[in-house]
Amino acid sequence: RCVMLEEQYRMRPQISRWPKDQFYRGRIQDGENVVSPSYASVLSRSLLKGYPYAFVHADGEEEPVPDSQSRRNVWEARVVAKLVTDALAHHNEAKSSASNEEDEQQPRIRVISFYAGQVKLIQSILLDELGTSAMKNVL
Repeated sequence: RCVMLEEQYRMRPQISRWPKDQFYRGRIQDGENVVSPSYASVLSRSLLKGYPYAFVHADGEEEPVPDSQSRRNVWEARVVAKLVTDALAHHNEAKSSASNEEDEQQPRIRVISFYAGQVKLIQSILLDELGTSAMKNVL
């Protein structure tokens, strides 16, 4: 027996459009919560100019991680860490100047990498820069 999801409640429509078309052939709908204007964070509305995600090119040399099958790119990890710290700083500035309740929500930043070695390197850099308490906002 096959059961198919009919409604999704996690991705903004701009993000869910591709998987809906590619995997569900348009048969899945966006939940009311994700189409609400309040679902977009201050960060997305201001720093990303309303877009729900960003692709950023970063040069650098990919290298193997010692004693591992994984790879990493130190320059790229530093660029990602800088973007995350800037985004959190921007959010805190916007939050301090805003007066409505929706801006009290903590931002959630997701960084996606195909390599475990890259993920560990980014986490290490961010931990050094942000400390443990701020890391809970970065997934």
